[in-house]
Amino acid sequence: MKVCKICNENKPDNQFSLIQKKYLNSWCMSCNGKKYDIPAWQKANKEKQASYNKKHRQLRQITDYTAVYLIPEHNYVGVTNNLINRKSWHKTMGKDISGTKILHKFKSRAKALAKEAEYHAMGYAGANLHISSF
Repeated sequence: MKVCKICNENKPDNQFSLIQKKYLNSWCMSCNGKKYDIPAWQKANKEKQASYNKKHRQLRQITDYTAVYLIPEHNYVGVTNNLINRKSWHKTMGKDISGTKILHKFKSRAKALAKEAEYHAMGYAGANLHISSF
């Protein structure tokens, strides 16, 4: 028997799904569906939610250029064609991304990688993998 963290009911173990095939979930199967229901605000504001989703989908699209960017707090220079996603990744890795700026924009990824290598030769941190195509 186990107590569900959502409904606080004591239920048999077979009412809980397994995590990684060995641990019981902290909420029962009947509450699991409720946990992932669309929040009331989203239901009541479908137009606002659609507008928000469209805006953020556009922000996350890959750009038509490859950027060489700098994260000044870490003296880090990198290359990307989607700065928003790249900044998000750096943030999850524990870096302070405030002040991040684009140093150069190139149509060719190879030229961007060459410029990045120049910055690394000057002592900036970062990884230059010499990947010429994506």
